[in-house]
Amino acid sequence: MRLAEGEQFRHSQNLNRSNDSLTTINAQNTLTTRLLNLDYSSPETSAAQQQINLPRTFNGYSGPSPPRSWIKPFTIGGDARNSPAWRAEALSLIFHKRPSSQKFTLNILSLTQLCLAKLLSECSSPESIEDITPCLPAHLRLELVRYAAIHHPLSKPKLRALLSSEGHVSGELLVTGPSVSLHADHFLQSKAQEREHWDAEDQSTHSGLQSLIVLSTRLSVSTVSTFPPTITHLALINLEHPISLHRLPVHCPSLIVLDLSYNLWLTVMSSDTLKSIDRIDWERWTQLQVLGWKECYIPEGMLTKLNKGRWDDIEVVLG
Repeated sequence: MRLAEGEQFRHSQNLNRSNDSLTTINAQNTLTTRLLNLDYSSPETSAAQQQINLPRTFNGYSGPSPPRSWIKPFTIGGDARNSPAWRAEALSLIFHKRPSSQKFTLNILSLTQLCLAKLLSECSSPESIEDITPCLPAHLRLELVRYAAIHHPLSKPKLRALLSSEGHVSGELLVTGPSVSLHADHFLQSKAQEREHWDAEDQSTHSGLQSLIVLSTRLSVSTVSTFPPTITHLALINLEHPISLHRLPVHCPSLIVLDLSYNLWLTVMSSDTLKSIDRIDWERWTQLQVLGWKECYIPEGMLTKLNKGRWDDIEVVLG
């Protein structure tokens, strides 16, 4: 009976040329395929996901983005090189090699640093800083300049108000840009004033500039030529333009620490910069112990010349 009904159904299907059976088979195949692929998303969703996963080009580069150290200063991470965190890291080496009474961290401030922060917030003008300067001993003025260099870089009038008549405080001059730069007349004026004090008072009470730190600003060749030979700690960090490095041993022969970190022109070097490095008379720095070279390219043969004729190798700090 059932066989007869089946034959009759197939006969009627053939007469009507119906595709219902094929539709049913296709639907079953489609369901089986989806079960095997374990993909239950709609066709529209799958197409959208494929479009999202296509490779894209960012920042205008046709291939992978260049290393972070190749990117122009003040553009990494928006304005990262103008942040307190970056300045604290950039100054960490020179502060460590010439320590003061304070350790500068961003998370935990000492009582002295909290007082300095309050003092800076209250002194909004150079005149107000000039009023309190006589009340601050030299070591606290040094801490104030260092704290401000990280958190709130001082303007030129405010910085000048905190310096002594010799143009530094406790033997250190710290200039933080980009709005403030160091000019040659600073050292020329300081030498003249210092000579007057030496003639008028006991020479043993005066000490020359020992530490010079220039961060994120401009530095001209004429300024470098006026560097006093008393400098033992020199940090030229993230300068806007290249300087003639081979002239430094002539002007600063007594260096113990030299920090040239984070200079873009020492990362992607021009032929002039390479020639200048090759001409450095490293042996003239007989007292040099530490060289800061963070995020800078090391030319071939530089380390060999650096340590030539020395009993102990110079500590090269990389980053």
